[in-house]
Parts: sequence; structure tokens; C-alpha cells
Amino acid sequence: EFATDPTFVKYAEAATSGLFLWGSVSLTKASSASPVNSQQVRVAEIRQTPALPEGAWFEGMWEYFSCPLQSTCITRPSLIVKLIPYGETCGECATTITEIKVHGFYKACFCVADAPRGGTQSVACTDDAHFSALAGIVIGMGPEPARRADLWLTLGQSWEFGISDLTTTYSGVYKAQLEYAVENSSLLTFGSLVFPSFEQLTNATPSSCGYNPSACDLVGEVFCTLGEACVVKLNGTSLQVENGLKTVRVNTTCVSVLEKPHLAAFEGLTNPQVISSMQAIKPGYRPFFAWDLGRPTRGAQGPVDDTEPGPGVYRLCWGYNPLQEDYLNSTAAETWYPVDAGVLMMLGPFAMDFECSLHFQCTISISGIGLSATNKVLLIESALGRCGMSNLAQLDSEWSGITNPATVVSDSEGRFNVYTFGVAAGKSGASHRLCWAHDPPELDADGTALSDISSNFRVEIDPGMIWIRFTAVVDCVLGRECTITLYGVGMGPTNQILLITSGSQCGSATATPISVVGLSNPTLVNHPGTQSSSVGVYTLGTATTSVPPVGFRLCWGPNPTRSSGSEFPLEVYYPIHYKPVVFFAARVGTIALARLESGRDGMHKVLATYADTTRLASLTNHRAAPHDARTDFDCCNNSGSATSVVFDVVGDGVRASVASVFQERPTNDLSLSALSVRSVQLQGLQCGEACGDEFTSSPTDYVLASGFLDVANPAKAPGSVMLLKTEPSGVPWKVSWTAQRVKQYFPVDPAQQAMDGFSVQGTRCDTSDPLAACTMVTRYKTQSMRVVAMSSTRLVVTFIDTEAEWGTAVVVHVNFHIPDEWEFMSGSKVVFNSQKTSNVDVAALSSSTAVVAYGDTVSEQVLVRVLRVDGSGPYTVTLGDAVSLGSAKLTLEDAEPGFQNNETNVTNGTWKYTPVHRRVSVCALSAGRALVGYGPIKAQGEVVLVGVSGVVAERLVSLPFRSTNMDDLHVVALGGTKKALAVYRDEADDGLAKAQEVDVYDDFNGASHSLGPGSLVTFTHFRAESLVAIGLNGTAVLAAYRAMDGTEQGRAVILGTSFNEQ
Repeated sequence: EFATDPTFVKYAEAATSGLFLWGSVSLTKASSASPVNSQQVRVAEIRQTPALPEGAWFEGMWEYFSCPLQSTCITRPSLIVKLIPYGETCGECATTITEIKVHGFYKACFCVADAPRGGTQSVACTDDAHFSALAGIVIGMGPEPARRADLWLTLGQSWEFGISDLTTTYSGVYKAQLEYAVENSSLLTFGSLVFPSFEQLTNATPSSCGYNPSACDLVGEVFCTLGEACVVKLNGTSLQVENGLKTVRVNTTCVSVLEKPHLAAFEGLTNPQVISSMQAIKPGYRPFFAWDLGRPTRGAQGPVDDTEPGPGVYRLCWGYNPLQEDYLNSTAAETWYPVDAGVLMMLGPFAMDFECSLHFQCTISISGIGLSATNKVLLIESALGRCGMSNLAQLDSEWSGITNPATVVSDSEGRFNVYTFGVAAGKSGASHRLCWAHDPPELDADGTALSDISSNFRVEIDPGMIWIRFTAVVDCVLGRECTITLYGVGMGPTNQILLITSGSQCGSATATPISVVGLSNPTLVNHPGTQSSSVGVYTLGTATTSVPPVGFRLCWGPNPTRSSGSEFPLEVYYPIHYKPVVFFAARVGTIALARLESGRDGMHKVLATYADTTRLASLTNHRAAPHDARTDFDCCNNSGSATSVVFDVVGDGVRASVASVFQERPTNDLSLSALSVRSVQLQGLQCGEACGDEFTSSPTDYVLASGFLDVANPAKAPGSVMLLKTEPSGVPWKVSWTAQRVKQYFPVDPAQQAMDGFSVQGTRCDTSDPLAACTMVTRYKTQSMRVVAMSSTRLVVTFIDTEAEWGTAVVVHVNFHIPDEWEFMSGSKVVFNSQKTSNVDVAALSSSTAVVAYGDTVSEQVLVRVLRVDGSGPYTVTLGDAVSLGSAKLTLEDAEPGFQNNETNVTNGTWKYTPVHRRVSVCALSAGRALVGYGPIKAQGEVVLVGVSGVVAERLVSLPFRSTNMDDLHVVALGGTKKALAVYRDEADDGLAKAQEVDVYDDFNGASHSLGPGSLVTFTHFRAESLVAIGLNGTAVLAAYRAMDGTEQGRAVILGTSFNEQ
């Protein structure tokens, strides 16, 4: 049948591009060809043979012509030809085709003006009837345009609300992508979008089929999904493998430049694609052509900007042969793909910004098109790599509380855009990439557990999903305006806070709100000026007669409609200050603290030493004139008789024992360190059922070293160290703990020593007890003296020595002699800073290593050095190189314009900027790390994480404090290496006492280390002087101070730091 009709032969040969070989009797399939049945259908497209006019001379002219759409179509230059649709008849009233824009079949009708035909004369070739002869079949080569389908837009979080000023990486990109998605929608406008919502974006459109009804059998929609293989399948008329395809934005014409923003330049998308492949669906159907566009992703190769295409509708543009030499040499690239081939609908999520709060349920709602129940998201550390990279490490144990990857929440409405990660402890400020996948596998091909999770999540939604622990600056003390400032994520103008009693729970309908005259509760946030912010300020009023009760809880609600605790689900943790206890009712001087033991259930024993100013004679000898001993010390009249008191700490309460004087002479700048601290036994097998209260040692071995300055002669003020022993006394039912001096060991009788001319008096300190274990570490004027125990037999003492004010260290070896005598062996002085020094502090990292921090007055730098004691004796000391931690002026010189060394601070007439203040603090975290805090004069304070290896110190990372002009600074570790609390006096705020949390992180956003700012609380409403603090465990700090509220009493207070467990 085929062989007898040359028209079929001609068309079949052209249409199959040589894949079929035509013989005299049969059609044979060449290799890699489509099924024969599909080609039979193509041949049948022109099955009805058009009739030739009777008497025509040009029977041999009837042939096949192929013309790509929107190209110049030449049939026979010698003929006058008119094109009409294939279904119409030459010579009749037919539609004239002036340009081939639609694929399909056309008839080429011709007119010969001067040729006789059947007894007629020449014709003018002006009317339809004149074009009555069929010259041949013209094939309009091109695609059937892919049509639109019903698309639904899922909207989750807005690009405005919920995106704080901490992170706005993708908010502009999200908005731009969303604007494009709805730009050509007849159903939506950008200004009418509601968040969250689920809206129809487009309606389905019918196919056209061109002038080839057979092309409709496979015509449909073209979908691609971000992160998945994208293959565009089209059919039409006489498509060829050399046909090319490009994808542009739908608001761009096909004749457009091959670059952004016109080109839909999806990352990973082959665009344009210059070749295709012919494929068959099944026998009996037409073959279609496929263009493999690769795998469109986002953020897998680089950062995303607002020109990055997102999900939505894009235009497909077809070109006959973009690689043809004539194209390349004679036309511009934008004209190579001139034919509109319909639309490509890209599915997937938009680029967005997200943050979540630590210790609170993290749920996000994304926006996208065509989301489905198979979707999942994966969190990876932002600094480790990009979405889609292979074998990226999973999140560390700090994130064990979250589900990762997370499966989309089931949704009966078809939104599929909500993901719940769970509750994370995590790291505040950590950044994760939020990566999306349409349908990631759960197992490897062999059925085993998936070995590479990350490579399947190729689409970046957010490059930096931030995790923030809500923190607060709580300034709510008597007599001043109560303000609470929250730092977090997604804060908006509808937020409120609610203060509840300590026994209540945030989020509970039974929570009891507190009531204080003058304070509003709950309180609406002061409008931040934007829809969303990372900071919210709440002004509650002024408390004039009372303050919120001790331990009140702070609850936050995003949009509460009533004052019920159920509307305020998030608790914001802050250091809680409990009721202070007076341990000295008169004017107290300098104070020092040391922890003796810590038991279970918040039970601790602490020794406090302080200067009792009431025991001093009013006058002493000072050079040639009488002098008031209580004003010997430059800082705040701190001198007095050195006195001790033992604190029993139970929960949030402090009970003080009877005081005991251990140095009657005027002393100042007290410091204190325990040679050993008892802790509860970890394994109490020997104590049987009584292990709950058993300790690792006897309750009578509390031996401490107390350092002090002897200011009986203020011109000298030598530095000394005395050993104390804390033990119980009294009847069993009324035991009282006191600290007493221990006896000095003498190799021979002390009286005989004196007779022999041999005496330890050369290094002994002056004390009323000649047998006391006490030694001078320097005979010269001493400042900023600190004592720390490196082990139970070794002390290191640091101080500023002589009028030259050199930074100096002395190692002291402590020997015990039976039955209960002690011996000091002091090493030589080691100068760690040979120029003017101020504000020295030291911390022991191990039994042989300590780190000393100090201010160099000349360079105005804060420096740190490692001090290592070698061998078993105290004399061999190695110093590491000095490392600068930062620039800071810690003291003022007399010569400075506008200041004097004795200039008083504006908030207190007795306070002076002098080298002896405690503006530097060192806190040991482990054998290899320490925190150093410092408070420059009239500048913001800073805390620095220092790494130590051998005798080498390294400045790792720093964090600014929230306050300026800090003094009496103490950075205290909280039960481990991850948390600390900085307690200080804020001279920029009337000298009030404050405490700020510090988080210590490892492996943070690609950095090995990081420090995170925590909450801050003001815990006095008056000036606090002689402020000191020590850690009790992971959740409690004990602070003591002189209350400058008119009483000048010594007070102790517990600071609860529950943030350490949250």
C-alpha cells in the first residue's frame, strides 16, 4: 500500500530523518528507531490524496516541503504559491496563510499566469479560484505548545512577619519570587495575598493542536520540580533531534537575550538545551521529543539573589536548529529560539528566611507551588557545605532533641507546607541551611539504611536558619522604671509578656500572674517600628513600694488575646536573684569567697573572708603624721581586720555562722582559695544505703589560703598569704563552723631557732600569732593581689609589685606535717610584665599550669600569659609569650587632661579610677581553655575565650558585654565548660550590681568556638561595692557585696542560673 503512493514515501523519508529505510515492497526499521506502528500514524496524517485539476500540465510538480515555524518558507521560486490550511481546498474560498506560525500541514496552491490549461487563456492569479492547482504539501515544523494546568499556591510565613532583623538573607528574594509567581495569574494579585493561605494560582488551558489533529494525542502539561530531573516532553509536527529549547520568564518574549533576568536561569538547569531525543510512548502512538534540561536546584552551587527564579510558570521557546551554521553566523542569539512552545510549570518551595527559638517547639510553614505529602526538609550546618552535597555530617549531639530530616505534616487540604522539628537545646545563634527534597529515598537501592542523606536534599530554602535562645535584660528594681528587653526571633507589635509566680508554669492556664502596685502585667511591647524585629522593649511602670516577688517567671506570647498563662507559652530564662542575707551588719570592707563543698539538692558550704572596719583603731602611724587606717586603701575605704564566716547554702537561702577574726592588723584586697574542695561521691559503694549524703573526704579537711595586703604601714602594704582551716565546733545539736589560723611547722623549737640566729621571721608576715602559718610574698607595696590553689600543695600568687608596678607571680609550696602543722616554701618572684601593670587576675588550669591576665598601662592592652610550674618544687617557672586580648584603658594617669588618679566617679564620691580595681577576671573552663573578662573605663566590656596548649595561649573568640564601665568584674564558670556568669558593678548605671550569662560553644557555624550573649539582670537598686562572686554548681552563683544604701552592710545573695539546664 505504501509503495504504490510516492507521496507517502516522500513524507515518510523526511519525517523519520532516515531512521526508516524505504524499499519497493516493505518498510524496515533501522537500529534505535521508533516502533513501526507509530510511523504508520505519521504517514496517515496525509493519507487523503488531494485531486489534481483536470488537464493540468504539472502533474510532476506535486511534492513535499518542510518549513520550520516563523522561518522563511520557500517552495518553488518559479511558482506563484498560496498557502492554505491542509483541511481546505485549492481554488476555493480558502484561508490565506501569510506566515507559518502554527505547526501542522498546509497546502501549497499555485497559479501559472501564462500557461494554457484545458482551453482557457492566461489568468491574473489574483483570486482564490486562480490558485486551483496543488504544488505540494507544506509541513509547518514545530511543537504543540504545552498548556497550563490548575496550579495551587501555598502560602506559609510572610516575607515580613516572622523575619527578624537578625537575619534577612532571603526576605527580598522571597518577595521577588512571590511577585513573579502571581504576576501573570488572572486569579490573584500580589497585594491581595494572605498569609497563611491556600489559593488557586492558574486555570488549565485547552490545547490548540495546530493544523495537525494527530498532534493532540500526547499534548499536555510540562511540569518540573526543583531538585528533580527536568525533562520537557513535546510533540507537534515533524520535530527533529536538532531542535533546541530555552526557558524564559513568562513575561519575556521568545526573542530575548540569553541572560538573567529574561532567561529562567535556574541553578543546574541546562538552558538553553540545543538537542533533543525522539522517544515513543507505546505502539500505535506518535513519538514525542524530549529535552533533558538537567536538574534545577537552588543554592547548591552558590548564593541566591533576587534575580533567582522560583517556582511558577515559565515560557518554553523552540528553535529549529540553533547549532546550524547559518544561525550561528548570520543571526543574533536571541533569535535562535523564536517559537512559543507553551509553558513549563516549575514546582517547589520559595526561598525564605526562618528562625526558631531554642528550648521551644520549632515549627515552620514554607510557601511554594505543587507541594506534596512526600516532601521533607533537612538541616545542615551552614558552614559545612551547601544543599545537595554528598555525605555532609549530621548535626551534633547539641541538637539531639529535633527530628532531622523532618517530614511534612499531613494536610487534608493539600497544603503540605508545615514542618515540626521539635525542641532543641542547641546553640544560640547557630546557623543551619534548610534544604528541601520532593521525595527523598529512605533506603539505599539494596534495602539497607541510607548511607548518604544530604545529597538528596538539593533545594535551599534558607541558607541561614537561625536558632536563638530568647534572652532578656531584666531591670526591675525598687524605685526606678521597670523595663524588660527581650532578644529573640520574630518579634512583632502584638507581642506581650506576662510575669507569673515562681511556682507557676508558662503556657499553663492555671499560672498565677504577679501583682505589684505601679506595674502593668501583662504588658504590650513598645512598637518596634517594623512588622518584625529581634528586639522587644517592655515598659511595665515604676515600682515605688515593692518589686516583683523573688524568682518570678517571665513568659512571652506572640499574639495573646487575654491574660491567661496559656496565651504565653514561651518562658524566657534570666538569672534570678533571691533574697539577700546580711552577714555583717556594720560597714564591711573588702570581701573574698571560696567554696568548701557541694552536696546534693543544692547544699553548699562556703567560706567568706572580709575586712571588719569596726575593729580598726581610728589612727595609725603614717609616715610622720597620724592617719585614719580605714582610708589607707585607694579603693572605697576597704581596709579592716581580716574576718571569716562560714555560709551554709541550702536552695536559695544562705545562713551565716559566727564570725572569727584571723588577722587583727589592718588588711585589704583579700583573696581566698581552697586547697581542696569536697564533692559528693560519684560511686558510693562503701557507704551502702547512705550514699546520698556521703562525701569523698572527711568534713574537717577544709584548708584554705587567704591572701591580703597588710596596710598597717600604708606606704608599704606588703602582700602576704596565711593558711586557714575551717572546722566545726560546739555541741552536736548546735554546731558552728569557723575558720582558724593553722600552726606553722618549725624543724626545731621556735625559741631555739631564735637563740641559734636561725628564724623564719625573714619571710613571715606580721601577725598577732607568732605560730601562725603565714608568709610574705613581697615586702614591697602590693596591689591587685590574687591567690589560687593549683593543687592541694601548690599555690600561685599574682600581684602588682613595688612602686614600679610590675606584674609579678610567686609560686608557694605547702607542706603538711603531722599532727597538724603546715609549712610554706615560697619560690622566687617571676615578673610577667616588666612595665606598669594594673588589674591582675589568675586562674589555675591544672596542678602545673595557670593563666594570668592583666592590664598593661603603657600599651593600654589587656594581655594574657601561661605560667607553668615544672618539677615537684615551686621554683622552676616557665612563662609563655604574652598575647593581647584587646585594647582597654583600665586606669587613668594623673597627667591625663581632664582626669586625675584620685578623680571620683560621678555616681559615688569615694570611688576612684585606680589600678587596684577588679576590672579583669579570669575563669578556668578546662585544662585547655579559660574565659577572660575585662571592663575598660568608659567603654564596652568584653569577654574572651582563650585556648591554652603547653605554655602557648591563643585568643580564640570574643563577645562584648551588654554594659560599659564595668568594675568588680567576676566571670564564674557554671559546673562545666559550656556556661559562665559575669557578675559586676555597672559604673555607667549608678554602680548597680548586675549579672550576665555567657554561653560557650564548640563547632559553631563553621568556627571552632563561639561565645553567645545570655540574659542579664540588675539585682540591686543601690550601688554595690566590694562585689565578689563564685560558682556553686551548674545552676547557682553566690555573690557578696557592700550595700551602699546607707547601711554599708555586707550582704550575700544567691543568683539562680537555670538557663544552664534549659
